[in-house]
Amino acid sequence: MRFIFNLIKRQFALPLSIFSILLFFFPVCIHAAEVTLKWDKPNGGQIAGFNIYCGKSTSDYQSNLCATVNSPDIYTSKISNLERGFEYSFVATSFDAKGNESEYSNTASTFIKPLNQIDNDGDGYSEADGDCNDNFTSISPGATEICDDGIDQDCDGSDLSCGNSSGTKTLIFGNIPGADYPGTIQDTFINVNNDVNVNSDQLNTYTWPESSPANAVLIKFDLSLLPKDAKIKSAILTLYQTAAGGDASYGVGVHKIINHNPDLQYVNGYTFNGVDQWTANNNCYNNIPLAQADIAPAEDVNSLDQNLGYKAWDVTNMVQDWVSNSASNFGLLLNSDEKAGLDSYRFFAASEAGIADRRPGLEIKYTFESNEIDNDGDGYTKNDGDCNDNDASIAPNANDICGDGIDQNCDGSDAVCPADIDDDNDGFTENQGDCNDNDASIAPNANDTCGDGIDQNCDGGDAVCPGDIDDDNDGFTENQGDCNDNDASIAPNAVEICEDGIDQDCDGSDLACNANNQDKSETFIFGDVTGADYPGTVQDTFININRDVNDTSNQLNTYTWPQDRPANVVLIKFDLSQIPNGAQIQSATLTLYQTAAGGDATYDVSVHKVINHNPDLYHTNGYTFNGTDNWTANNSCYNNIPLAQADIAPAEDVNSLDNGVGFKTWNITTMVKDWINDSASNFGLVLNSDATANADSYRFFAASEASNADIRPSLEVKYTFDPNEIDGDGDGFTEQQGDCNDNDVSIAPGAAEICGDGIDQDCDGMDRACTVESHTMVFGNFSDADVPFTAKDTFININQDVNEIEGQLNTYTWPDNTPANTILMKFDLSQIPNDAKVQSAILTLYQTAAGGDTTYDVSVHKIINHNPDLTRANGYSFDGVNDWTANSVCYNSIPLAQVDIAPAEDVNTLDENLGYKSWNVTNMVMDWVTNSTSNFGLMLNSDTTAKADSYRFFGASEADDATLRPSLEVTYTVEF
Repeated sequence: MRFIFNLIKRQFALPLSIFSILLFFFPVCIHAAEVTLKWDKPNGGQIAGFNIYCGKSTSDYQSNLCATVNSPDIYTSKISNLERGFEYSFVATSFDAKGNESEYSNTASTFIKPLNQIDNDGDGYSEADGDCNDNFTSISPGATEICDDGIDQDCDGSDLSCGNSSGTKTLIFGNIPGADYPGTIQDTFINVNNDVNVNSDQLNTYTWPESSPANAVLIKFDLSLLPKDAKIKSAILTLYQTAAGGDASYGVGVHKIINHNPDLQYVNGYTFNGVDQWTANNNCYNNIPLAQADIAPAEDVNSLDQNLGYKAWDVTNMVQDWVSNSASNFGLLLNSDEKAGLDSYRFFAASEAGIADRRPGLEIKYTFESNEIDNDGDGYTKNDGDCNDNDASIAPNANDICGDGIDQNCDGSDAVCPADIDDDNDGFTENQGDCNDNDASIAPNANDTCGDGIDQNCDGGDAVCPGDIDDDNDGFTENQGDCNDNDASIAPNAVEICEDGIDQDCDGSDLACNANNQDKSETFIFGDVTGADYPGTVQDTFININRDVNDTSNQLNTYTWPQDRPANVVLIKFDLSQIPNGAQIQSATLTLYQTAAGGDATYDVSVHKVINHNPDLYHTNGYTFNGTDNWTANNSCYNNIPLAQADIAPAEDVNSLDNGVGFKTWNITTMVKDWINDSASNFGLVLNSDATANADSYRFFAASEASNADIRPSLEVKYTFDPNEIDGDGDGFTEQQGDCNDNDVSIAPGAAEICGDGIDQDCDGMDRACTVESHTMVFGNFSDADVPFTAKDTFININQDVNEIEGQLNTYTWPDNTPANTILMKFDLSQIPNDAKVQSAILTLYQTAAGGDTTYDVSVHKIINHNPDLTRANGYSFDGVNDWTANSVCYNSIPLAQVDIAPAEDVNTLDENLGYKSWNVTNMVMDWVTNSTSNFGLMLNSDTTAKADSYRFFGASEADDATLRPSLEVTYTVEF
């Protein structure tokens, strides 16, 4: 039942529109019931949540608060402990953050039936109607009685008796002595290779590497000699185990082959017929398919010991399937143990075995009852429990498809899908959006606790705590030490301005200016070590005399090989941009932690500035500095591999390292001074291997990827500066040069003054007053537009049609609640001045046709992610080649741009009257004028809540009548 709640505005409350509630109820216990209320999201208003009032319809239910939903984004509530046998009524209100509450909605009512009047199994009968088992749809006064099954299906008080039937017969298929049908078995085995083993006298199962099948046995049976009306009671496959090894117990599972019908004369690990591939999967070595994706789940698993002899598997269901549908008889597969140790195996005698007694055999027991007929040929009659003997997909051995309303396996009811079961009893199933159905505290209507790493309300992420939000975008939150998160010039890494009354660097106090005009001293530590001032500012790698790339290694290697020749080089780069311009470097010390040593007792590691080439540390190797271009040629290393030896300056420091692990340091003060004076020269440094050591001497160090953060590389830089002589914001002016705000690059002598903003950008001591002019421009493809020929439009369908030259633009819903058309439009706004401030933007279209629902919502969205080519766009691709982002919103999962749009900027609920319709797109146009590269156009979307074949059509830019063409009216102001 669907009930509409009309929320009426109070003058002091929030603007709400109509929203609807969908009411369901189900029994909770013997005496109580509950209802679940659902409603659509209201349009507009600063809604903070909803109140639900309820009670027996004869009571003052409007004054009884039953539930409160403290979220504007949750549209469901569960009301529990309702008494059966009474009618209940419900009303709702919305409220804002100040507690202002809307008027009541209209009333929704429902009668909660007594338990004995509820049809629990949906068969049309309740206990009060005579249903003797209200948990199974197959049992009711109107059901068909099945004879001699021990069940009273029609609730008449007794079971129906059947007539007599014949006995059981047994047949043996195979090449063994005494078989009823010799020559009816084919067998082979396949490996993780191209070998064909159809003539082998053994059948192999083998596990290699560990927990990976390397062999699989394939067997086919010719069952055409079974009587057509045979009822398979059992089918036992028997093989003789001839050899065993590896694990003491080895599980060999038997599976029905599906998807492909193998040719056992040519089948191998790659193909099922010598030509065509098995379905791809990654279960086996080197992703060789080995039929692993072309088998049904195991029908029987035999855990085999190492004793030789006969082993058996129950394949009854499989044989029943083949007898019911001979076309599905692709044979069976005996699979190797996918959990066994390396080189575990079990071998069996094949149909070609010299000893006939050991060959595979299949024993089938079946019955044939002369007094019943299997009408649908599924192997079951009504006496066998077939609850629909006219449909072969319905039988006691059928797989029950959950949630389709059909009892395929004749157990009395349809299987419930796991995703439709509320496992944690929180009122929501997985199909209703419960992202953890094992925890009752997690559901779509739950309150999300910020910062605990758990998504309680299933919105896709954990709520962010206010203290973890960087409000001023300066790179620090309150929890990271930002003492004023509303001012981007104040943060733990900010430059402190002395005696200005502000604590810029959040160290707890303002800096005192130096009375003697002496420089201020600072020390910064760069790197990913614990306590670094600037983590994330180091990149490192090492290169060998080969093409290996080692940027993700957790160690940095220096190595000498052969004697007196470097074989490894360590490369390190530092981002020093946080050191202020004008800083005077006093010292710079590089520290690495030596993790391993070998060879010579002392080993010289020298540090050099990289010159000539700027290496890419993600791609560099012994040959190239960026994965493509070579280092400068030289003959210092083995085989003349360059290893950067000609692209380094003379050593700046050399450390003669002993064999002891621990921290080692190098003085690179001169190098860092050069980089600060000329940042373009910062190509990083090289730590070179000892060129005078014996072969295989080495020293290894911890890299920035080392798991122990305390031992990662670091750079400690000490510098001094005069605060008044530092260009704090990098705009080319210091305070001594007249910069009146050296923390804002937009404020400096000579800067462009922005009128009327209360800021003195050019530091002349005052803000300039503004003169404002207002302008309106109309964009479109008609003669009296201010800017004609500036609109392009088309519409796309759930197909590959291109419609950019059509005279109309279509929105269409098909099937129910699913967009089938969308309109795409672009406007050339280059005539609007760069400094214009958009005040309003109204899109107008002329509705030329309407059908279906009497009201139809058409929403307007900004296009994101992809820039469509309107001359080629269709339902699949945005430019005729590249696809829109995949989604499942529309029919057959055709994307139709549904996830390449921002949330709706405006929604117009259109009636069926022809004429002009308009949408407010002000925010969208503001964005395009501010950033023209984001102008991918807009989309008018079809109604996602309408009935199938509802639509609204509009005049396009190609309409013969120019007055029907789309237009965009933009009003903006210019200040000067």
